[in-house]
Amino acid sequence: MKNRDKHSLGKKTLIFLVSLILIWSAYLLISGLGKQDEPRQEVDTALTVARIAAENVTALHWVYQGEDVALRNHDGQWEAENDANFPLDQNYPRAMLEAISVIQAREALDSDALAEYGLDAPVLSIEILQANGSTDTLDLSPAGEGSGSCYLRYNDSNKVYLTDDALFTAFSQGLYDMVIRPEPPVYTELKSMRVNAGQQQLNLVRSNTGATRTYSGQFHWFIQNQDGTFSAVDNELAETLISSVLDNSRLRCVDYQAAGAELDAYGLNAPAISIVIAYAGEPLPETEAESDDNGNGNELFQYVLDLGSVAEDAYYARIDGLDMVFALPVEFVQSLLDTTADSLKIDDVLLMDWDTVTKMDVAMYGAGHTLVFNRAEDGTAYTLDGQAADSAKVEAFLAALDALTSVGRATGTTTSGQEIGIVFYRDTDIFSQMSFSLTPYDDASSVLVFNGQSDLLVDKQGIEKAKQAFSALLP
Repeated sequence: MKNRDKHSLGKKTLIFLVSLILIWSAYLLISGLGKQDEPRQEVDTALTVARIAAENVTALHWVYQGEDVALRNHDGQWEAENDANFPLDQNYPRAMLEAISVIQAREALDSDALAEYGLDAPVLSIEILQANGSTDTLDLSPAGEGSGSCYLRYNDSNKVYLTDDALFTAFSQGLYDMVIRPEPPVYTELKSMRVNAGQQQLNLVRSNTGATRTYSGQFHWFIQNQDGTFSAVDNELAETLISSVLDNSRLRCVDYQAAGAELDAYGLNAPAISIVIAYAGEPLPETEAESDDNGNGNELFQYVLDLGSVAEDAYYARIDGLDMVFALPVEFVQSLLDTTADSLKIDDVLLMDWDTVTKMDVAMYGAGHTLVFNRAEDGTAYTLDGQAADSAKVEAFLAALDALTSVGRATGTTTSGQEIGIVFYRDTDIFSQMSFSLTPYDDASSVLVFNGQSDLLVDKQGIEKAKQAFSALLP
C-alpha cells in the first residue's frame, strides 16, 4: 500500500514539473514574439559637432576652387549676394541647409598639426551667418580620393573631425553650377539631326519606309554619305547620339543673359557650327512648328544649338530662344563631326522581311539546298529541294536566323570553312538578291559577311541552333 502511494506521489510530482516547464516555455515564446515587433534600438555612435537651424540662417558664403560664392536669404528666397536677378536653382541652398542642420562626425582627432589633414589650406571654406549675428565657420578637405570622407574643422577649433562627404558635396559648387538649367525638349519621336560646320557635315535622318533604302523596313535611321547617298545605321546608336545632345548634360552655363555685343564676343551672332534636331513632341520657348516631312499632318519642332568661338577647349554655345550662353567641350563636338556610317554600324545580324523572300539557297554541312516559298491566299507552303517541307520546321529555322545575336567586332582573320551560306531571293526592286555568310572566327563566334558588313561577330550558340533547326528539315 505504501509503495503504491509513493508511486502515485512521484507521478503527480513529475506531472506538476512538466506542466511548469510547459507554462514557462509558452511564456518565453509569447514574450519573444512580442519583442520581435518592437523596433531595435540602434546605438548611435556618431558625434554631433553642431546643429544649425535652417530658419535661422540668413546668408551662406564659401570659397571653392578659388571661387568666392555668397548667397543671401531674401524673404524666404535665396539669391546671389551681388546679383538678385541670377536664376538660382533653389534646390542647391536647400541641400546646403539640410547638410548643416545636423553636422555629425565619425570621430574626433585632437591635433595642432592642421597640415596633416590638409586643413592649413582647406579645399572648401564655409561661413554660415545667422539671424542673431553669429557666424559659424567650417573648413573641409577630402580624407582621400574615393574615401567618401572629409576632415572638418569647426569654428577655428584645434579639434579635427572625420565626417562623411555629404557636407563637402553640398557646398562644392560654383555660382554657375547652381543656375536653373534649361529643361531638355520633351519628344515622342526623333526625326533628324543636322550638324553644319562648313565643309564638315553630319546628316542623320529617320525614315519610316526604310525598305525603300535598304533590305528591311526595320531600319529607321540613315546617315548621308559624302557622295550624297544614304546608309542604314544602327537605330539605337543613332538615337543615343542625338539624345546626348538634347539632354543638355554637357552644357555648362557661363553667362545667363547675353545679347548684342556680348553675343559677338562669344562668336554667336555668326555661329561657326549649328546643330539642328527635328522632333515630334513639345516645343521649346519661342520656336515654331514645321510640317512633318511625311505629310501626315504631325507637327515637328526644332532644337537649335549654335556654337561660336572656342575658349579653353570648349565652344561657346547658345540654344535658340534662350539668352543663356554655355560652354560645350570641343571633344564632344568633334565626335559628332567625326560620326560616319562606320561609327554607327548596325549590330543586328538579320532583320529580314520574310514576306519579301521567294527562295533561299542554303549551303550547310558541305551540301547545297534550295528552299522555296510558295505563297497563296490561305498561307505559305514550302518546298525543300523540290519536296514538300514541314511548315512548322521551316518557320523554326527562320526564327532561329532571326534570333542570331552579335557579340562584337572581329579584329583578326577568320579560319577557313563556311558554316552557313545563304542567298536570299526577294520580290523587291532593290536588294532582290542578297548573300549571307558565316565563317568560324574563334570558339565562341563566327564572322558575318552580309549587307556591306564583314566584321560582325555572331554568337556560336545561336548558329548551332540555326544549324540544328535546318537539319530537322532534311530527310
